[in-house]
Amino acid sequence: MDYDQFITEKTRRFTSHGFEPLSITAPLFGWQAHVIKWAVRNGRAALFEDCGLGKTAQQLETLKAQVDAAHQSVKIREAVAAALNSNPDSVMSDDEFTRPD
Repeated sequence: MDYDQFITEKTRRFTSHGFEPLSITAPLFGWQAHVIKWAVRNGRAALFEDCGLGKTAQQLETLKAQVDAAHQSVKIREAVAAALNSNPDSVMSDDEFTRPD
């Protein structure tokens, strides 16, 4: 085995785990809609954006696309003021989003 074969075998291939989003209905900027479509198509994506760029709206619209496609509920696990909360049972909260019928 030569070096080029070795490198070729070690190269990772991209495999999409997502799907084509049906529609983007939230009032978003064009770049935000583009990011949502990219994330939904990839299926495994992270949005490393600065404060104030609309990550929450993008997350909710991405979840809406998943709910619309799968016709199932999704859950978000989020930390809720863990530093200020002395009750260890309420550090995490569950929000369930279901597809409206």
